Amino acid sequence: MSIVIERQALQTMLLGVLSCQCPVDESVERELFRLFRADPAEEAMDVAPYMAVADKNSVRTPLHLFLEYCRYGRDDPHDFRIANQDAIRYFCSLFHYKSVLAGLDPVSVPDPAAHLVGHMLLPVRLDGGASSGSARIGPHTVRLRNLFIPPEVEHEVDGWLGVHFGAAITVLDEASVKIAKDHLGLIESFETLAGRSPEIDYANCQTFGDHRTRTATRWERNL
Repeated sequence: MSIVIERQALQTMLLGVLSCQCPVDESVERELFRLFRADPAEEAMDVAPYMAVADKNSVRTPLHLFLEYCRYGRDDPHDFRIANQDAIRYFCSLFHYKSVLAGLDPVSVPDPAAHLVGHMLLPVRLDGGASSGSARIGPHTVRLRNLFIPPEVEHEVDGWLGVHFGAAITVLDEASVKIAKDHLGLIESFETLAGRSPEIDYANCQTFGDHRTRTATRWERNL
Protein backbone atom coordinates (compact mmCIF):
# COMPACT_ATOMS: atom_id res chain seq x y z
CA MET A 1 0.00 0.00 0.00
CA SER A 2 1.21 3.53 -0.75
CA ILE A 3 0.09 7.10 -1.18
CA VAL A 4 0.98 8.49 -4.59
CA ILE A 5 0.94 12.17 -5.51
CA GLU A 6 0.72 13.49 -9.05
CA ARG A 7 3.49 15.83 -10.13
CA GLN A 8 1.19 18.82 -10.67
CA ALA A 9 -0.29 18.43 -7.20
CA LEU A 10 3.16 18.27 -5.62
CA GLN A 11 4.27 21.35 -7.55
CA THR A 12 1.21 23.24 -6.33
CA MET A 13 1.97 22.24 -2.73
CA LEU A 14 5.67 23.11 -2.92
CA LEU A 15 4.92 26.54 -4.41
CA GLY A 16 2.38 26.95 -1.62
CA VAL A 17 5.16 26.23 0.89
CA LEU A 18 7.29 28.99 -0.65
CA SER A 19 4.51 31.57 -0.39
CA CYS A 20 3.41 30.57 3.09
CA GLN A 21 4.46 32.08 6.41
CA CYS A 22 4.66 28.60 7.99
CA PRO A 23 8.18 27.99 9.31
CA VAL A 24 9.98 25.55 7.00
CA ASP A 25 13.73 25.21 7.56
CA GLU A 26 15.81 26.19 4.52
CA SER A 27 17.56 22.81 4.48
CA VAL A 28 14.19 21.02 4.42
CA GLU A 29 12.87 23.29 1.69
CA ARG A 30 15.96 22.70 -0.45
CA GLU A 31 15.77 18.93 -0.06
CA LEU A 32 12.07 18.86 -0.99
CA PHE A 33 12.75 20.77 -4.21
CA ARG A 34 15.84 18.67 -4.96
CA LEU A 35 13.69 15.53 -4.79
CA PHE A 36 11.00 17.12 -6.93
CA ARG A 37 13.41 18.24 -9.66
CA ALA A 38 15.49 15.05 -9.67
CA ASP A 39 13.26 13.38 -12.28
CA PRO A 40 11.17 15.92 -14.20
CA ALA A 41 9.65 13.16 -16.36
CA GLU A 42 8.07 11.40 -13.40
CA GLU A 43 4.32 12.08 -13.52
CA ALA A 44 3.48 10.63 -10.10
CA MET A 45 5.61 9.72 -7.10
CA ASP A 46 5.41 8.01 -3.75
CA VAL A 47 4.71 10.62 -1.08
CA ALA A 48 6.79 8.78 1.56
CA PRO A 49 10.24 10.22 0.64
CA TYR A 50 8.82 13.75 0.73
CA MET A 51 7.20 13.20 4.10
CA ALA A 52 10.48 11.77 5.42
CA VAL A 53 12.14 15.08 4.49
CA ALA A 54 9.26 17.12 5.92
CA ASP A 55 9.56 15.18 9.19
CA LYS A 56 13.03 16.72 9.65
CA ASN A 57 11.45 20.16 10.06
CA SER A 58 11.30 21.70 13.51
CA VAL A 59 7.48 21.92 13.33
CA ARG A 60 4.74 20.40 11.18
CA THR A 61 4.81 21.69 7.61
CA PRO A 62 2.03 22.46 5.11
CA LEU A 63 2.75 19.03 3.60
CA HIS A 64 1.80 17.38 6.90
CA LEU A 65 -1.46 19.34 7.03
CA PHE A 66 -2.25 18.59 3.38
CA LEU A 67 -1.70 14.85 3.78
CA GLU A 68 -3.88 14.85 6.89
CA TYR A 69 -6.62 16.65 4.95
CA CYS A 70 -6.40 14.18 2.05
CA ARG A 71 -6.61 11.16 4.34
CA TYR A 72 -9.91 12.35 5.83
CA GLY A 73 -11.68 11.89 2.50
CA ARG A 74 -10.40 8.41 1.65
CA ASP A 75 -11.84 5.03 2.56
CA ASP A 76 -8.32 3.65 2.89
CA PRO A 77 -6.12 6.39 4.41
CA HIS A 78 -2.96 4.44 3.55
CA ASP A 79 -3.51 3.72 -0.15
CA PHE A 80 -4.72 6.43 -2.56
CA ARG A 81 -3.65 8.88 -5.29
CA ILE A 82 -3.50 12.64 -4.79
CA ALA A 83 -4.39 14.88 -7.75
CA ASN A 84 -4.04 18.62 -8.26
CA GLN A 85 -7.75 19.08 -7.55
CA ASP A 86 -7.01 17.84 -4.01
CA ALA A 87 -4.41 20.59 -3.58
CA ILE A 88 -6.82 23.21 -4.93
CA ARG A 89 -9.58 22.07 -2.58
CA TYR A 90 -7.18 22.02 0.36
CA PHE A 91 -6.08 25.64 -0.06
CA CYS A 92 -9.75 26.71 -0.34
CA SER A 93 -11.01 24.55 2.50
CA LEU A 94 -12.42 25.33 5.91
CA PHE A 95 -9.71 22.95 7.21
CA HIS A 96 -6.98 25.25 5.84
CA TYR A 97 -8.81 28.39 6.95
CA LYS A 98 -9.05 27.15 10.54
CA SER A 99 -5.34 26.37 10.52
CA VAL A 100 -4.53 29.92 9.37
CA LEU A 101 -6.94 31.38 11.91
CA ALA A 102 -5.37 29.36 14.75
CA GLY A 103 -1.94 30.81 13.94
CA LEU A 104 -3.09 34.41 13.54
CA ASP A 105 -1.13 36.80 15.77
CA PRO A 106 -3.07 40.08 16.09
CA VAL A 107 0.09 41.84 17.31
CA SER A 108 2.11 41.14 14.16
CA VAL A 109 -0.86 41.29 11.76
CA PRO A 110 -2.56 44.71 11.85
CA ASP A 111 -5.13 43.76 9.17
CA PRO A 112 -6.45 40.28 10.04
CA ALA A 113 -9.09 40.34 7.30
CA ALA A 114 -6.54 40.81 4.50
CA HIS A 115 -4.28 38.21 6.10
CA LEU A 116 -7.02 35.58 6.20
CA VAL A 117 -8.29 36.32 2.70
CA GLY A 118 -4.79 36.30 1.23
CA HIS A 119 -3.89 32.99 2.85
CA MET A 120 -6.61 31.14 0.96
CA LEU A 121 -6.32 30.10 -2.67
CA LEU A 122 -8.12 32.80 -4.67
CA PRO A 123 -9.19 32.45 -8.33
CA VAL A 124 -7.48 35.43 -9.96
CA ARG A 125 -7.43 36.95 -13.42
CA LEU A 126 -4.44 39.13 -14.22
CA ASP A 127 -4.70 42.70 -15.45
CA GLY A 128 -3.53 42.39 -19.05
CA GLY A 129 -0.64 40.04 -18.25
CA ALA A 130 0.77 42.23 -15.50
CA SER A 131 1.78 41.06 -12.02
CA SER A 132 -1.47 42.29 -10.53
CA GLY A 133 -4.97 40.91 -10.75
CA SER A 134 -8.36 40.64 -9.13
CA ALA A 135 -10.42 38.01 -7.36
CA ARG A 136 -14.19 38.18 -7.15
CA ILE A 137 -15.55 36.94 -3.82
CA GLY A 138 -19.33 37.16 -3.81
CA PRO A 139 -20.21 40.82 -4.43
CA HIS A 140 -16.69 41.98 -3.56
CA THR A 141 -13.57 42.48 -5.68
CA VAL A 142 -10.17 41.99 -4.05
CA ARG A 143 -7.32 43.52 -6.03
CA LEU A 144 -3.97 41.79 -5.56
CA ARG A 145 -0.86 43.75 -6.46
CA ASN A 146 2.75 42.64 -7.05
CA LEU A 147 2.11 38.93 -7.37
CA PHE A 148 4.92 36.42 -7.82
CA ILE A 149 4.27 34.22 -10.85
CA PRO A 150 6.91 31.49 -11.26
CA PRO A 151 7.61 30.43 -14.86
CA GLU A 152 6.46 26.84 -14.24
CA VAL A 153 2.93 28.16 -13.74
CA GLU A 154 2.31 28.52 -17.47
CA HIS A 155 -0.87 30.46 -18.10
CA GLU A 156 -2.86 32.27 -20.72
CA VAL A 157 -2.93 36.05 -20.49
CA ASP A 158 -6.68 36.01 -19.86
CA GLY A 159 -6.70 32.70 -17.95
CA TRP A 160 -7.29 31.93 -14.29
CA LEU A 161 -4.57 31.54 -11.68
CA GLY A 162 -4.82 30.07 -8.20
CA VAL A 163 -3.09 32.62 -5.96
CA HIS A 164 -2.01 31.81 -2.41
CA PHE A 165 -0.53 34.61 -0.29
CA GLY A 166 0.73 36.61 -3.23
CA ALA A 167 2.04 33.75 -5.38
CA ALA A 168 0.46 31.97 -8.33
CA ILE A 169 0.78 28.30 -7.39
CA THR A 170 -1.36 26.68 -10.11
CA VAL A 171 -3.40 27.35 -13.22
CA LEU A 172 -7.16 26.98 -12.86
CA ASP A 173 -9.64 25.88 -15.50
CA GLU A 174 -13.31 26.84 -15.29
CA ALA A 175 -14.19 23.69 -13.31
CA SER A 176 -11.41 24.43 -10.79
CA VAL A 177 -12.59 28.03 -10.44
CA LYS A 178 -16.04 26.73 -9.52
CA ILE A 179 -14.54 24.29 -7.00
CA ALA A 180 -12.51 27.09 -5.42
CA LYS A 181 -15.45 29.48 -5.17
CA ASP A 182 -17.80 26.80 -3.85
CA HIS A 183 -15.38 25.79 -1.09
CA LEU A 184 -14.53 29.37 -0.15
CA GLY A 185 -18.29 29.94 0.04
CA LEU A 186 -18.50 27.39 2.86
CA ILE A 187 -16.37 29.60 5.10
CA GLU A 188 -18.65 31.68 7.27
CA SER A 189 -18.04 35.44 6.94
CA PHE A 190 -15.43 35.00 4.18
CA GLU A 191 -17.35 37.38 1.92
CA THR A 192 -17.39 39.91 4.75
CA LEU A 193 -13.62 39.57 5.15
CA ALA A 194 -13.18 40.04 1.40
CA GLY A 195 -15.27 43.20 1.57
CA ARG A 196 -12.82 44.57 4.14
CA SER A 197 -9.85 43.78 1.88
CA PRO A 198 -10.32 45.74 -1.35
CA GLU A 199 -6.57 45.70 -2.08
CA ILE A 200 -3.59 43.66 -0.92
CA ASP A 201 -0.11 44.75 -2.04
CA TYR A 202 2.50 42.00 -1.65
CA ALA A 203 5.38 44.45 -2.14
CA ASN A 204 4.26 46.18 1.06
CA CYS A 205 2.45 43.50 2.98
CA GLN A 206 1.60 44.57 6.50
CA THR A 207 4.54 43.76 8.84
CA PHE A 208 5.94 41.22 6.36
CA GLY A 209 7.26 43.96 4.08
CA ASP A 210 8.17 42.97 0.51
CA HIS A 211 6.69 39.49 0.53
CA ARG A 212 6.87 39.19 -3.26
CA THR A 213 10.66 39.56 -3.25
CA ARG A 214 10.96 37.19 -0.30
CA THR A 215 8.97 34.51 -2.13
CA ALA A 216 10.94 35.04 -5.36
CA THR A 217 14.21 34.70 -3.44
CA ARG A 218 13.07 31.41 -1.91
CA TRP A 219 12.08 30.17 -5.37
CA GLU A 220 15.44 31.17 -6.91
CA ARG A 221 17.51 29.40 -4.27
CA ASN A 222 15.74 26.14 -5.13
CA LEU A 223 16.47 26.20 -8.87
